[in-house]
Amino acid sequence: MEKSDQSANAPASKHFVTKGEEAFDKLVYDHIGYKLNVASSIGMVYAAERTGWGRKVLQTCADWIAKQGKFNAKSVHYFLTKTMFLTGGFLVMAPMKWYEDKKAEWVHKKNQEIYGPAADDPEIVTSEKELAHAPKQGWASLFSARAIALAGFYTLMGIFWDNKSRISRWTNQAFKGMDKKALDGWEEKNLSEFAKTASKGFYIDRAVVAASRFLGKGWSKITGNTAAVAKTEEMITTFPGMMKQGDITNAARDTTASSLAYYTISELITSKFVAVWVYILSRITAPFFDAKPKPDAPVAAFAPKEEGARNEHPPRTQTVVQAPQHEGKLKEPVLQHAV
Repeated sequence: MEKSDQSANAPASKHFVTKGEEAFDKLVYDHIGYKLNVASSIGMVYAAERTGWGRKVLQTCADWIAKQGKFNAKSVHYFLTKTMFLTGGFLVMAPMKWYEDKKAEWVHKKNQEIYGPAADDPEIVTSEKELAHAPKQGWASLFSARAIALAGFYTLMGIFWDNKSRISRWTNQAFKGMDKKALDGWEEKNLSEFAKTASKGFYIDRAVVAASRFLGKGWSKITGNTAAVAKTEEMITTFPGMMKQGDITNAARDTTASSLAYYTISELITSKFVAVWVYILSRITAPFFDAKPKPDAPVAAFAPKEEGARNEHPPRTQTVVQAPQHEGKLKEPVLQHAV
């Protein structure tokens, strides 16, 4: 009786993360939410900044939007360009949502594949049922999580990222007392002089640009492209700490190798930040925005089966993993932050 009372008063155990759930999070939030996001965003940005047709489409859209609301065309163009960096993240939300709808069933099947007969262990079964009855990720939670993550990202970008950010103005003596509007005017009047002055301050993009040109120059040397090597050296001297884009007719632009390195490094940083916070925030917003199954609702993955059906042995070629109780104690849940 005393043992029973202690059990009743014991705190609820933390959710046990099965290997199937770990595999699901890695697939959805790492491979799709992060890596596929990066790849697609790089393609979009390259088209918008490095191809004639992409720049023409972007400029046409910016001019049209500016006329509709009497906005500044340059500001609209900047906003649209930055939006292209985010396109990949919005595109991958569709397959992420599709997988989230099937999470409980997918994890159940993966656990059967990984654990074999040991998948009947009570801890695994309880973990799967908790997943099945947890709030489901939906469009509302995913979009709201991404919106909050992007708001945080743009706030930090305005403080730390480019050569007109707050940290750049705080650390550059030449920028003391100047606001962003004054810096815009200086940049428009003499871009090279502005870039050289700005590169004396601290901002994240300065390091990204330097690394990108280093990699671009190295690749050009390996491939024997002496013209690209010379162009990279020219850009380092003329526009330090600032990537110059434009269509192929623009002579004062960085090489393709340097630009692709820049897009890749930038996307790896920005997409990582956003993806991690989408993963975390979507789990916070799900209970508020999306429907939670009733505790007694039937779940396809756990429908009653004939006796012995679930305990079938796996094929001989299948690797069977011991059930978690043989590992000593419950594992703590591990967030898959690489998303």
